[in-house]
Amino acid sequence: MTEFSATAHSLRYQRMSRHWIYASALAVLAFTLFALGAPATARSAVDFFGSEQRSLAKVGITLENSLNRPIREEVSSDGNGGEFRTGDNPLRTAYETAGQAVTNTKPVQSTINALEALCFALFPVLFFAYGVITATRDTRLGTLKVNAVRYGPRRLFLSGLTAVTASVTLVVTVSAGLGLLVATGVWLGNPVDLGGHPDLVPPPQAGVGQLLVTMAVTIGVGAFFGILGVALGTIFRQALVIIPAFLVAFFLIPLTWRFDPRNLLMTAVRDFLDFKGTFIPSPSLGVSQVLALVVVLGIGAAAVAVGSQVATRRSLYR
Repeated sequence: MTEFSATAHSLRYQRMSRHWIYASALAVLAFTLFALGAPATARSAVDFFGSEQRSLAKVGITLENSLNRPIREEVSSDGNGGEFRTGDNPLRTAYETAGQAVTNTKPVQSTINALEALCFALFPVLFFAYGVITATRDTRLGTLKVNAVRYGPRRLFLSGLTAVTASVTLVVTVSAGLGLLVATGVWLGNPVDLGGHPDLVPPPQAGVGQLLVTMAVTIGVGAFFGILGVALGTIFRQALVIIPAFLVAFFLIPLTWRFDPRNLLMTAVRDFLDFKGTFIPSPSLGVSQVLALVVVLGIGAAAVAVGSQVATRRSLYR
């Protein structure tokens, strides 16, 4: 009963603070930007395909011949330590790029593409900060001693984990649903005209099943970072230090080795996603998906265990 009361207390705070509304609004804005940008990207790709088709037709290269030939890619150095890829079938490349760009304007595919990008760009930071703010709530408001005595420090910590996981599920589900509605409106109101390119046949968009899988993966990733935020917020209690440090570590420090947590996370979930949009993740460094998943879950479990011990043993007077 106490466990339920502590969780209900944390959920009431989520409702009264309106943090999940702010998080959902930010996510919906991101979905809207993706939906609005897709038609312009598609038109640019279609125009480029038309230009390539006309240019190569002058030297006798037809689209039919190009589609029957494979794209052979060669990896070359760019002189700065990076790599770029070149192909010997530019018309087929332009055809496939334009077709996928048109498909990306369709509602379900647009929503999936946005989810995949947000899953590894916005949501880790958003939900990590959400978790830290939740964990430091009582310290910030001066109610730690009262609530810890009422519910127990360990139950209070676990209730924060439950509340953040529920909030992540709610934010992703609501924002994806609204994002799908926005994408549908944009698709209906701003269609890409293929009248001048009768030979261009876009591939079908992904189904609702893939959308649900992508949402599930996104919720899992978001919950991981939310739980990590609760654990680190409980341990350090300094939101204004932890969140900027996380931003620096997540965005500014490059991947250094195969057991970098970001590489492990990407490796663990990337096979469940399609990545047909503009967001293409960097290749994962050499580690198996099973091992990556085990290590990621181990990191989360270790953070929760340490956070629980700190919450239980720390004096309530400081």
